[in-house]
Amino acid sequence: MKNTPNPEMTPIESEFIDNKSQIFLDLDIPLLLNCTVKRFKDRIVIETSNALSKKEIIQRLQELKDYFSQDVVVRTTTATVVTEPDKGMRTPAQQAKRGSLSGRISAEYVETPYIVGASNKFAYDFTRRLLMHTEEGQILFLYGDSGTGKSHLLHQLANDFLEMGKNVYLTRGNDFVETIKARYLAKTDAGSRKKSFLAELRKYDLYIIDDFQYLYQEQLLKFIPDPLFEIIVQQLEAGNVLAFSSDTPPTFANPHFYERIVNRLIAGLVAQLELPDMDMKRAYVRYFCEKNEFSITPEMEKYIFTIAKNLRTVKGILSYCHALHEQKDLRIDKLVEITGKIFGGIGAVRKSTEQGIVEGVYSLLKEYYGIPDETIKKIEEGKQVRKPRALAKIDSIAYYLLHDKVADRDYLKKYLHIKYNTEGYCISRGEEFYNTMIQSVKDEIEKILSVDTESIKSGQGALWEQ
Repeated sequence: MKNTPNPEMTPIESEFIDNKSQIFLDLDIPLLLNCTVKRFKDRIVIETSNALSKKEIIQRLQELKDYFSQDVVVRTTTATVVTEPDKGMRTPAQQAKRGSLSGRISAEYVETPYIVGASNKFAYDFTRRLLMHTEEGQILFLYGDSGTGKSHLLHQLANDFLEMGKNVYLTRGNDFVETIKARYLAKTDAGSRKKSFLAELRKYDLYIIDDFQYLYQEQLLKFIPDPLFEIIVQQLEAGNVLAFSSDTPPTFANPHFYERIVNRLIAGLVAQLELPDMDMKRAYVRYFCEKNEFSITPEMEKYIFTIAKNLRTVKGILSYCHALHEQKDLRIDKLVEITGKIFGGIGAVRKSTEQGIVEGVYSLLKEYYGIPDETIKKIEEGKQVRKPRALAKIDSIAYYLLHDKVADRDYLKKYLHIKYNTEGYCISRGEEFYNTMIQSVKDEIEKILSVDTESIKSGQGALWEQ
């Protein structure tokens, strides 16, 4: 430990457990309440979502730098946990009155905070915009892979509208089909039933169809487009809001749907939700652990981040962590053993780690040689046949460094845009190119390559120590 400052100037305590310091921070900064403090093998990391907080903490830590035996890193995180909607835009009357609902809102979606980060902030901001302009006819279309939070966001939007005293119609794609068959396309007294159904829908300020992709089925095209178009036009003319979610963007529906429907959809607010980034996963882990009053080690956290592609899987693994905590048996080896078969386990970790190594090395080389993403995109799309010389160097260096590190050679070759007959060339010339690189870049590459994928079998090694 370094020299300890005057205790009167240092609202920090330290204790030693097994020769490892555990740091308790009380920096007398109100904004520190929004921070997460983690201790790793070689550093302490303080995370904050507030840039002002980051500035204050860095300034305070600078005054106390002689105290710490480890490096202290302060970084901003883009992820935030939204626990309460902004009720400031609502009138007292709206806040006091709850609207009516046709359908069923998931209690889990409403009670679980929504994690906002780089992958979904655009979509989330769209939903906040709708809350501010509820008297205007608008369309919101969310799309993205399973587990990206589309349904979660729509159900919270529905609940927000209800809290504002608005009326909400919530249905899923398959339920919508059955309703259309029974109400809109009824064989007896069809005309009046159709008018009655459309008139009923006009009273709903928000009309939601979750899992919109179910409507793309070929067998439904003979009777779905017409009623869907009528509903869209009517709700917009009435100044109501329509919200849809789908695995694919609206343009994917062509030529299955009428062009006029697709044009209406893309004229609205179309937003893609992508898989959560590390900050979002970390924010959810923090929320879950605080709610259930337990903690996990950095090794467990790293395992979860590697395995889980979406927050749904993060939640699943954390549920096992909580169960093990209740049994007083929360260990990394036990967690890997239990979740292995369910979530892909070590095999998934190894594959993900190998791919992460490839992408890390390639990204570093690309930055070093100044190859823009647009150039690589053109080559992948076949719009640019001839490679720039620098890109050929990148491929050769990367293959030379990675050919014995990555088990999936086909993936490696595909990622590096090389052909089978150029393997030998890449290995022979790659070493030459690599040896001419400046030492600082080589050092950064070596850090990436230091991850030992074989040691993952036992839950040890660099993967867990980062």
